[in-house]
Amino acid sequence: MSGAAALVLAPMPLKSLAARLKELSPQHCAWRAYLPQQLQQQPEPLSNNAASAEDVDGLLPLESSSSIAGQVWKLSQDPQGCRLVQQALEKASSEEERRALAAELCDHVVEALRCPHANHVLQKCISMMPRASLQFMIDELLERESLPAAVAQHRYGGRIVQQLL
Repeated sequence: MSGAAALVLAPMPLKSLAARLKELSPQHCAWRAYLPQQLQQQPEPLSNNAASAEDVDGLLPLESSSSIAGQVWKLSQDPQGCRLVQQALEKASSEEERRALAAELCDHVVEALRCPHANHVLQKCISMMPRASLQFMIDELLERESLPAAVAQHRYGGRIVQQLL
């Protein structure tokens, strides 16, 4: 290139971009006239998350943690289901309810550590439950000698091992 500096566009976080779009005055948005009528309105701010906590409360009606009893492992493997399980853990009225929900993950801990959705449920258990109630996770990790090292190096499992320590 000659003496002119090259224009480098750095990627912009979605929230910053949405904020800047919202600040634009109508005369700066002449291109909107070329959009279909329903798209000409001001865009809603974008979010980096698929669903915020408020969205989950609105989308996932949860009367009680007993409404998901018996389905915790199945729900934990699904993007919306794992949010529902996390919500149930947060809204559980007693420590016994949390333990009952977490107990359904017994024998599935290693699978959950490797799942992009279920690992969040394990993390919620770790943050919401007393250490003594998490022994089932540690026991399952220690069943095989090489498992803790392998899990600690895993993309999702490393987070769980770190929080358990």
